[in-house]
Amino acid sequence: MLRLIQKKGQSHWLSWILLSALTLIVTVFMYRWMTGYAEDTSTEIIKTFENTEECDNVAMDMQACQSATKSVLYINVTNRGYLTINGFLFHLYDAHDNVVNRAQNETIRPNYQKKLTIVRQGIVEHLEAIPVIIKEESEIICSKKTVTVENVGMC
Repeated sequence: MLRLIQKKGQSHWLSWILLSALTLIVTVFMYRWMTGYAEDTSTEIIKTFENTEECDNVAMDMQACQSATKSVLYINVTNRGYLTINGFLFHLYDAHDNVVNRAQNETIRPNYQKKLTIVRQGIVEHLEAIPVIIKEESEIICSKKTVTVENVGMC
């Protein structure tokens, strides 16, 4: 035991070796995590498109009102296009133009109407709805077909 304490020159080398080994282990862990994360994210990005030719066949009408007693927004959506709408992205604006985003997965076939219920925060002044369609396992966001409802009243 006395001999190890007297050999102080070796403890510096040992600390550098341990520090290098720890750095190498952390680097390998981070590399494996980042490559897995990048692969997962790239497959999600590939499956989402925006404003393709299919969006030309999407059309919808919307009426909306908000409950005076509950924090609920009622939206009647009619699909006037030729394709089935598989979901919506809603942007809810208050009087100060603060926005709350909501995603709703509801399927509406062509020439059908559906009443949607969305939880709101505060009074909604106007809202925007962006239709989302799915084709061949790819999600297509039709932002050029956004429908806006101004002056959302109480019901």
